[in-house]
Amino acid sequence: MNERFNEIAAKIDRFPSPNPVELKVIHLCADPQTMVSTLVKTISADQSLTAKILRIANSNYFNYPRVVHSIDSAVVVLGLDLLKDAALSISMHHYYKQFKSLEHFDFQYLWHHSILTALVSRALAEQTDPAQRELYYVAGFLHDIGKWVESVTIPDNYHFLVEKSARERVRLFQNERKFLKFHHGEVGSYLIQKWNLPENLVIMLRYHHDLEAFSGDETQWQQIRLLYLGNL
Repeated sequence: MNERFNEIAAKIDRFPSPNPVELKVIHLCADPQTMVSTLVKTISADQSLTAKILRIANSNYFNYPRVVHSIDSAVVVLGLDLLKDAALSISMHHYYKQFKSLEHFDFQYLWHHSILTALVSRALAEQTDPAQRELYYVAGFLHDIGKWVESVTIPDNYHFLVEKSARERVRLFQNERKFLKFHHGEVGSYLIQKWNLPENLVIMLRYHHDLEAFSGDETQWQQIRLLYLGNL
């Protein structure tokens, strides 16, 4: 990697990790073998995370006839998918809030796009690779985390490239390649590798703009391709 990437990597190395519960939630959400009891126990160990999920379960949207007092009961109201989605979203939002990103970084767009890509990727996986559907959701949710990292670590360069890409109506990763010699997929994969997330998840982030450059096995290529399609 070049000097600029090494600069970003050195800053990432000093980033705090998500707290232990949040990090475990991310791992559990990506693992199709996760047992409901394990997820419930993990969430229940964090008072703040528990309170936020109970607030969702007790909202007027669900109109449950009784007050939900525990994560065990919240599973009944929300269902496992929504419980995972909420836990992942809350955990990542809390992590992002620890950092000061670029003042005019469009975090709301990143957030909405990440959720949409996660939902589309999981829906596609239900047709082609249902056993790994949760892996695709997490991959979709995290696929652009490298943009946020760049806004924190190289804010001036990132702002220049975002503005230039908007003026030229080209994809950001194309100008990242041109001027930085790497793109946000590579940056994001470096970060989540530090979190010891599954290797196939790391590879999906790394190559979601570089499908043609991937030379690994067919199964992994198909996983990257599905994330690529979910991100269109």
